[in-house]
Amino acid sequence: MTKTLHTLHRQCVHEIAMRFPYAHAAKPAMVEAHFLWEPDSNRTSKKMTDYPIGIDCVWIASDSTGSLGAFVTGGEGPIPTRILSNEWIDIVDIEEYIEILPICSKAEFLIPIKGSDSFLSMARRGFFVYDWKDVHRKRSECSKKYEKVAFPDPSLKISDLTGKLSLMAPSVVVLDLKFSDVEFFDPAVFIDSLVESP
Repeated sequence: MTKTLHTLHRQCVHEIAMRFPYAHAAKPAMVEAHFLWEPDSNRTSKKMTDYPIGIDCVWIASDSTGSLGAFVTGGEGPIPTRILSNEWIDIVDIEEYIEILPICSKAEFLIPIKGSDSFLSMARRGFFVYDWKDVHRKRSECSKKYEKVAFPDPSLKISDLTGKLSLMAPSVVVLDLKFSDVEFFDPAVFIDSLVESP
């Protein structure tokens, strides 16, 4: 009986191979794809660990009301570790995804800034916008704080995020403050784990 079953199994495999000559390649291809996407604990990723030196990028956070803030690093401002390590969007692409969102707010500047169209654009999409102005200052004049430059009316809530921005929502830092009340934000006071520019 065992021999008969073994023979039938071999015949079935042979028949499948004859009818579908490429079927034998399916398993190796799937295995290869598995390893391409599987996180490798022995491999360090630039996105996971390194500060994007010299790149003026944006990270986002939520306040205690669910309103969203966009923080422009100027290539030097501190970034929450969890934003750098999120698996959905590379930090250098976050601003681009914000720009895809529909305009939903009126926006106002606290202080007019030359060449600040991107600040106004993010505020029109419902974000309170903070800038790391220290990048333009002498070291002795640095505040070591993000400074509010534009604000929306009304603000976008974290629950309103769509697309890839909604997928990275679990990585967004929730701050114990209200952006509407805060003009100067010191990330070291509110965020435990930060990556700073070298």
